Amino acid sequence: MKRRFALLFLLLSIPFMLTSAQGGLNTFVNYFVVTENTDSVTLDVYFNIVDAGGRVFEGAEVETVNIQLDDGSQYVANVIQPENPFYIAIVLDASGSMTSANPAMRAAAIAAVDDAPELAQFAVLSFSERENINLIQGFSPDPEQTKVSIDSVRSIENGGTCLYDATMRALELVASQPQGRRAVILFTDGVDETARGEPCSVNTLENIIEVASNPGLQIPIYVVGMRGRGGTQINEGELRLIADSTGGLAAFGDSSQLNTMFDIMMTALNNQWLAQAEIYPPAGVRRAIITPVFESGVNAFATTIEFVVSRNFIPPLEIFFGSITYDETRDITSVEIIANGADRASQLRVEIIDTERNLTVSSFNVPGVPEKIEIPGDGLEPDGEYAVSITGLNDGGQPVSQPFVNAFVYRGLGEQPIQVNIIRVELSEDESMLEVTLATQGRDRISGLFVSIVDEQTNTAVGDPLQTSSAPTAVNVPLTNLQPGKEYRVEITPIDLTGQLITDAITQRQFVTSPPLLPTVILDGVNHTPGTTEVSIDLLITNPQLIGSMRVSGTSKQGGTRVFDPIIIDGAQSSINIPTDRMSKDQEYIITINILDDDGNPLAQPIIAEFLYSPPGKSIFERIGEFVASPIVLGVLVAIALFLVFWFYNQRKQKQAQPAEGNLNYIKFSKTQLAQLENNMGSGRRMINNPADSNKTRIEQRPPTGAPPMPQRNNPTVQRQPPAQLEILQANTQMPQRMVQITTPRFIIGREGRDLNFDNDPSVSRQHLEISFSSAHGAYQIKDLGSTFGTKVNGRPLMPDHPEILSSTQVITIELGKSAVVRFRVLHTQPGQDLSSNWEV
Repeated sequence: MKRRFALLFLLLSIPFMLTSAQGGLNTFVNYFVVTENTDSVTLDVYFNIVDAGGRVFEGAEVETVNIQLDDGSQYVANVIQPENPFYIAIVLDASGSMTSANPAMRAAAIAAVDDAPELAQFAVLSFSERENINLIQGFSPDPEQTKVSIDSVRSIENGGTCLYDATMRALELVASQPQGRRAVILFTDGVDETARGEPCSVNTLENIIEVASNPGLQIPIYVVGMRGRGGTQINEGELRLIADSTGGLAAFGDSSQLNTMFDIMMTALNNQWLAQAEIYPPAGVRRAIITPVFESGVNAFATTIEFVVSRNFIPPLEIFFGSITYDETRDITSVEIIANGADRASQLRVEIIDTERNLTVSSFNVPGVPEKIEIPGDGLEPDGEYAVSITGLNDGGQPVSQPFVNAFVYRGLGEQPIQVNIIRVELSEDESMLEVTLATQGRDRISGLFVSIVDEQTNTAVGDPLQTSSAPTAVNVPLTNLQPGKEYRVEITPIDLTGQLITDAITQRQFVTSPPLLPTVILDGVNHTPGTTEVSIDLLITNPQLIGSMRVSGTSKQGGTRVFDPIIIDGAQSSINIPTDRMSKDQEYIITINILDDDGNPLAQPIIAEFLYSPPGKSIFERIGEFVASPIVLGVLVAIALFLVFWFYNQRKQKQAQPAEGNLNYIKFSKTQLAQLENNMGSGRRMINNPADSNKTRIEQRPPTGAPPMPQRNNPTVQRQPPAQLEILQANTQMPQRMVQITTPRFIIGREGRDLNFDNDPSVSRQHLEISFSSAHGAYQIKDLGSTFGTKVNGRPLMPDHPEILSSTQVITIELGKSAVVRFRVLHTQPGQDLSSNWEV
C-alpha cells in the first residue's frame, strides 16, 4: 500500500453531521440510513475515524458504538466493516486545460482502482463542455475493464469545464444503484465555466449539495482538485463545501501529487465502518450522539446526527430489580422492580426457581406491570437459594420479552445484600443537572449515597462530589466544568449505618454531554414590494455570536447566470440588502447565503431564497409625455399636423367641385359619336341615358364580366379540449382507481372535495393544484394553488400561482407534497373517432 500523505482539508460541522474539533481521534460520519420497521427503527451509520488534522486513521479497531438519543435512551450498536457492494462513479475532467496533465490523471486514477475496496463496482464519466459529458462505462465489477475505460479519456482542445452538470449526471447514475455504500469521486483542475469564461453548467453548487445530501439519497462526493502552475485555478472553497456538505473528503495539490490525492480517497473508502442498531425513539426530530469505542477501551470523540421519525416506537420491556424484603407476619418476600417499556406488557409471568435443583417450585401471573412482586413463602425452605424469573406477556398470554432473573435467599428474617442499581441517567435541558434514577436493595441498612462525576478519558473526578442523607430513588447531581461533546460517568457508592463506604457495592453509568453549541439560521422572508427596486432577505438567527461571516451570492433561476459578485458580510446580519442593478424585470432569481465560522468553514446548510423581481414601471401617460417632449418628435408632430390640415383642405375643395348624385352631368352625343364611343369602350364600362333627355348619356365604371368574387373571411377555428388522463403512480393511502380522466376545463387535485382527492395525506393541501385547458394556447396548463408542500413537474419545483404549459406529446410526472405522484398525458385521436374510447378508467 502506498504511503499516505496529509489531507489538505478541514472537517466541517453542519446540523446533520457535527464533529468534535478537539484533539485525539474524531468521528466523521459519511452518511446514515434510518429505516422504520414495524416495532423498531434500524439505524445504519457509515463513518471514518480521523485524527485532529483530518487524516483518516487506518489502524483503528472499533469494538462497539454507543448511541445516546436526546430522550435519554442509550443503545450499543454492532460495528462491522461493511461487505456489501460499493458503487463508485469516477468523474474525470477532460477540459482543454487538462491536456498536459491528462496522462498523469489517468495513471493516478488507474492506480486508485487497484487500491479500491473489495466488491467495488466502478462507473467512469468524462466531461468538458455540456455536450461533452460522456458516460464511458456503466457500473462494472471488472477492474480491468474500468482501467481501460479510464485510459480512453482524452482532453478536448479549448473545451470548457461544465463541472456541476457532470457531477449531477454522476449523482443520477449512482442514485439508480441500491442504497448503502455509494460515492462519487470528482477530479477537476478548474472552475465551472466555458472556454469564453462564462458559466458552463445549468446546475449550480446549491443544486449539487441539495441532491447529494437529500436524506433519501445521501451520496458522499470525494473531491480531488488540481492546482495550476501559475497559481490556483480552482475554487477550493466551493469544492471543499461540496465534499464536507455531503459526507465526503477533499484533497488539493499540483499534478505531481495526483497519485497521493487519489490514494487519500481510497484510504477513506477502505477504512469505512458501519454501526448498526435497533432503536426506539419517540416521534419527531431526533438527535443521536455517536461514540465509537475502541478495543483498547479508549473512546473517539462523539459526533451528533439528526433525523426524523414519523411515529412513536415503544422500547421492549426491560425489568430492573430493586430491594428484596421479607414480611414475617405474612410470610411474604417482596421484590421491588422498575420497568422500561411497560406499555408492551399487559401482565407478568412470575416463576420461583430452586437454583440448587434447577427446579421451578411455583409460578403465577400478575396483572399489569406493578412496582413490587410479592412471593408467598409456601413451599420454600428457610435459607434456601432461589431465583425469581419475570417474563412480560401480552393480552393473549404470548411472551413480549425475555425472562428477567434475580437471585434471592428465603431466610424469613434474613437480610439481602446491599445493592444499588442505576436505572436511568438523563441530562437537564441546560445540562446543569444530571438526574439519576435508582433501584436500591437493603435500603434500610444504608445511611446515604456518595455520588461523583468522573472524566472517562482522564479517569479523574470533575467538580465536587455529592452525599445524600438517605437512599433515595432518584438523585439530582449538579454539573460543573463539563466540556461539550465529551464522555463522563456517574459513580454511586452506598454508605452503611456506621458512615463507611461500601466499596464492593459501587455502581456506575456513562453519559455524554451535547456537542458544541451551533447557530441556527432560518429564512424569515424575502422583502420585495412590486414596483420598487429594493430587495432584502430577512433571517431568524440563534447564537449569532458563533457566526464569523456570511457569503451571499445570486443567480438567475432560468440560466443560472450570476447577477452580482459574492458579498461577504462580517458576523451575523438578520437583514441583507441585495443588489438589483443587473436583474431583469419579471425574472425569477435565487439568492444563496452560506453561514461560515471565523475560519471560513460552513456552520450550517446554505439558506436558499427565491423571488420574482418586479421593479417599478412608468405609466403609459408618463412614457407618452417623455416621448412627445423630445424636440425631434415635436417637430415631426407639427409637420404631420400641417400635412393633415393641408390634406383635409384639398379633400374639401375637391368634394365641392364634384356634382351631387342627384345632379350628374350628362354629355350630349350624336348617334355616330355614340356608336364610335361604344366600340372604343372596354367591357368594364357602360352607357347610361339621361331619363330626362334621351339625347344625353353618361359613362359608368362596372366590374368586368367573369371577375372573381370578393374573398370571404373564414371564421377562426375554435380549439377543442382533447382528452387527457392521470395515472396514479404513488399514494400513501388506497385509491379507488388508478386511471382518472380529465373531463372538465378546470380539474382540481387536493385532499378532499376536489376532482381527485388524496385522502389522509397531510402533505397534499386541501386545494393543491389545477390542470386546465387553455383555448388561447390550444394546450393544457398546470398551476400550483399555493400549496404548503409544493408541486414538482418532472422533478422541477413549480412556482405557486404561475401557470405553465404542459406538453401534449410527452408523458409528464407530477409530484404533490411528499408522497403523492401522478403521471399526465394527452390522448391523441383521429378525426371522427369517439374520444371516450381512448380514456382508461
